[in-house]
Amino acid sequence: MPEAADTLPRSVAEARKIGSSRYFTGKPCVHGHVAPRATSSMQCCGCITERYAALYARRKDEQNRRNRERYANDPEYRAKILRVQSYKETRLKVNLRRKQRYHADPVYREKMLALRRVKVATPEVRRKLKSTMLKVLYGITLNEYNHILARQNGVCAICGNPPTRHLDVDHCHKTGRVRGLLCNNCNRGLSLFSDEAAMVLKAFHYLESNDVY
Repeated sequence: MPEAADTLPRSVAEARKIGSSRYFTGKPCVHGHVAPRATSSMQCCGCITERYAALYARRKDEQNRRNRERYANDPEYRAKILRVQSYKETRLKVNLRRKQRYHADPVYREKMLALRRVKVATPEVRRKLKSTMLKVLYGITLNEYNHILARQNGVCAICGNPPTRHLDVDHCHKTGRVRGLLCNNCNRGLSLFSDEAAMVLKAFHYLESNDVY
């Protein structure tokens, strides 16, 4: 039993009386969960969590199915995916060879350390690397990235917080269209919801009505 459940009202009537969003009877639900219940719906929070997890899994499977169909039927989309995969695979192979040589060759290691110090101190090199990454992965230029950044006043398009390092490019995985710039947390959050607006909205209503644990 979660420790926080000890402080919850013991009945729905008591919860409604004091304005609590949850109550805890201490008894298992029909599915065996000993968990708080939502005051608004009187549903077990454990059941709600399982239901949303199953829904997310179905949505994820459906999204993967659509992506596979599009990959098979859309030559442009397939070419883009292959280009990105090829770029990532090439970078992994190159990085692996460099790591192996870095550990085995003292002269090469010293050279790389010196080069790293130069790169860190050279904004032009960093700008070129960033420009190449943006073009390969998202099809936009560095100028376009900076234009979007200025339009958002330099902050995340969702939470409104300034970045600690940089803002990630958020794009539609169906069309490839760039939607905006997000902080790492917001960008990962959307990906976990499979970029489904309906899922995000349901999660919002879930949090509003069920302050689970």
